[in-house]
Amino acid sequence: MKVHKRNQSHLVVLVPVLLWLSCSDKMPARQPALEDGTLYALTPVLTEVKRHLDAARQYQLTGRDLRAAQEFLAARNSIEKLESYYLPLLNSRAHVAASYRLMQQKQFFKAKEELVNARAQLAKVSAKAEDENVELISKISTEMQLVEKSLERRKTVPPETFNSIAVTLNKLTAFYQANLKEDLP
Repeated sequence: MKVHKRNQSHLVVLVPVLLWLSCSDKMPARQPALEDGTLYALTPVLTEVKRHLDAARQYQLTGRDLRAAQEFLAARNSIEKLESYYLPLLNSRAHVAASYRLMQQKQFFKAKEELVNARAQLAKVSAKAEDENVELISKISTEMQLVEKSLERRKTVPPETFNSIAVTLNKLTAFYQANLKEDLP
């Protein structure tokens, strides 16, 4: 196939212009703590619930009702861990990530609302927490409020701020995963 000289001259001009246009919008830096969502924290708790329910059923079948009741109570405590710690922390982190994405799209009001939802989820954890994390949760909530105020003024917040909040939420999730024992609700 022959290419006419006239068409070649258009390509010589068109290709550099297209390259320049495609590179002109700088992509934001990747924020792994925000973008790499995971539900790994749920797996051990769900396995624990299943183990307790299976044991309770076996105890019921053999007429050991008191032991079955103990296993049901342990399963209930595991479910309370999900409701009180894991789900609110994971939901809070998801709201922070959504807020970040909405801010990038210049949807400041919706971004702020996502942070309000994140703080509401975090308040659930704070209400149950009886450890050194209460102060850390308060600090994160205050940081979220500052970001909310910036978003109210339609100001873009540095991605590192959102990433810092997400990293702290991930650390809290890991802390509770490592430290919640079966006897804690």
